Amino acid sequence: QGLRPPVDHPVIRLQTGSRVAGRVLDATGDPVAGAKVRLTWQGTVGGLPAGGAVYRDTGTDSAGHFEIRDSPAGTVQIAASAPGFVESSPVEWTVPAPPGTELAIRLRRGLALQGLIRTTDGEPVAGARVTVGNAGGRSDAEGFYHLEGAKPGSVLAELFHPAYGRQQRRVTLETETTTLDFELEAGRRISGRVVDEDGRPVSAAQVTLETPQRNRSYRIYQVWSALDGRFEISSVAPGEYQAGAEAEGFAPAPASPLLMGESEIEDLELVLGRSGSVVGQILGLDPEQLARVQVAADDDRMGRPGQIDAQGRFAIRDLPASTWELTARLSGEQRQVQARVVLAAGETVVRDLEFGNRLTLSGHVEYNGGPLSGAAVAIRASHFTLERNVTTGFDGGFRIEDLEPDTYWLGVSHSREILTHNETLTLSADRDVVIRLDAGSLSGRVRDDATGEPVAGTLVQLHPEDGPDFLIAGSADAAGHFHLPRVPAGRYTLLAKADGYSPAQLGVEVPGNQPGDEVEVALEAVQGLEIHVRLASGSIPGWIDVRAESLPGGPAFTERRQVAKDGSVRLPTLAAGTWALFLGTAGGGLVELTATVPGPPVGVTFPNAAPLQIQVPALAESSLVGTARLVGGTGTVLATLSSTGQLATETPVTGGIAIVDNVPAGVWKIQVDAPDGRRWNAVASTDGHSGISVQLE
Repeated sequence: QGLRPPVDHPVIRLQTGSRVAGRVLDATGDPVAGAKVRLTWQGTVGGLPAGGAVYRDTGTDSAGHFEIRDSPAGTVQIAASAPGFVESSPVEWTVPAPPGTELAIRLRRGLALQGLIRTTDGEPVAGARVTVGNAGGRSDAEGFYHLEGAKPGSVLAELFHPAYGRQQRRVTLETETTTLDFELEAGRRISGRVVDEDGRPVSAAQVTLETPQRNRSYRIYQVWSALDGRFEISSVAPGEYQAGAEAEGFAPAPASPLLMGESEIEDLELVLGRSGSVVGQILGLDPEQLARVQVAADDDRMGRPGQIDAQGRFAIRDLPASTWELTARLSGEQRQVQARVVLAAGETVVRDLEFGNRLTLSGHVEYNGGPLSGAAVAIRASHFTLERNVTTGFDGGFRIEDLEPDTYWLGVSHSREILTHNETLTLSADRDVVIRLDAGSLSGRVRDDATGEPVAGTLVQLHPEDGPDFLIAGSADAAGHFHLPRVPAGRYTLLAKADGYSPAQLGVEVPGNQPGDEVEVALEAVQGLEIHVRLASGSIPGWIDVRAESLPGGPAFTERRQVAKDGSVRLPTLAAGTWALFLGTAGGGLVELTATVPGPPVGVTFPNAAPLQIQVPALAESSLVGTARLVGGTGTVLATLSSTGQLATETPVTGGIAIVDNVPAGVWKIQVDAPDGRRWNAVASTDGHSGISVQLE
């Protein structure tokens, strides 16, 4: 936690826990022995949940009695469960209760579900789990499963097995025991071998076959290769998979797509490449600190931990060719250093990591006139790939070392107090700061401008007028009321948006440590505009990003809208007038148009576009963040629309790589600038269909 010994002896006051006692009984009043009882307490600030929930767990004795001696005071939720019974709904209970008062929780005996699980070939399936709500059971070697404690009525039975697709079946439970059998599609055999780059077999390699997405239908198969490098998976369910392998002393085989159909797959070959290593020395720490250092390498696709000895020498092995980010963390002191290395196949790179030769940012966080412990303090550099996260100690203090001179974004948050703070600061020497948090609140009502009726569900957003941009948001309830607690003091632009209404925008002032004035927001009902979109390929995109600017020089707003199957999209917040619209979607270039509201539906065709990867080897091992721009033949700088609706003409270059999404066909001049003044140029031709990569030397 980053705690430091105080000068004086600390005083820690513990609140006395309260006693909660009771019995768990069945429907006839008989005790339920061995039941599990859980007490839940949730703190609140301003009527909203704050911080993590507190749990207390216990069980019942042979007489059904339970007792919890250390419950927090206040309103708690208590629930009970037991094998063969339906789990009780949480019971609200006030703690402490009057002397002699005990809680009685009654459980209903549930119904049973059982059956056989077999494949379409008639083979039993062992290890499948069947659940109905919180009740569950697992199939045995004969494929038989049995579960108890299910609720009566129409329920959803779910079956899961890591080697088969997930199944869901609707069944009605009315009698004491209901039978439901499952049939799983029989799999097909996959066999092959693992070899090195010279075709020699690799033994003891772990072969992994898994579905691309880790969703509810996720499946994974893992086996080991034999002495001759051969492997076999006897039964693989049909579907799409990724096949990969790894073994000690080799770089992992890249995951390759594989489609399992009705036929067996034989002679699948997985090639392990030559592995590389990164070795070096941890510098700037004493022996006691070296014992607490952890070092690892990451390339956004995988991570590898390293080994470190008592002298600070480290090694990270079995790495494939890639650009790796090395991180050394000093546990207990919230310190870390990073470096990038470019590793070729079979290469060993030497790179030392040094602590303590840079700048330090320290300080204290205060709230309500006192120190704020447990606050998360995060900083992010402007011109370097450098981020740090620490937690304030008991005295509100924090310390972040090993920083580069730069301008940093600094953010403070506290989950229990629901506090946020954002600012920018320049670090050219060691610096100590005091961050005083003043949080007010803002409430108001949203109404229809013409009728005065409340506009329920209105999205209310606050954007600061000065300093770094951040967002505070809430929504209006059925009466049109909204309340935003714990808003940092300052001036904001309030934006209210609801479908069928023109967005309203106004300036508001939030004072520190007290509620702001009630805000009345009137929304004007509008007709909106319908557009019909498609890609040049003829396909319909699933969504579009919209930036709408009222002309001439009016306010702008942004949103993401789903597209109907026929390509229609309604923009329900456009008021009468002339609008400049900027539209973007995946696989399509930015479209700019002017539209008049009210007006007929507008047709939009997105030009085909594909990603362009820019590589700058000179920045690959640098922590500097460059910027890339693309200029077309007419001298126009390529603009893209982000998911937040912001127009961007520059793309950050991190680790020597930038990916510009949705680049249309054309000839583009590429310009990359680094913060230290270096510049690289190149020309690329794109067809709008296939992604390309360009290297700038």
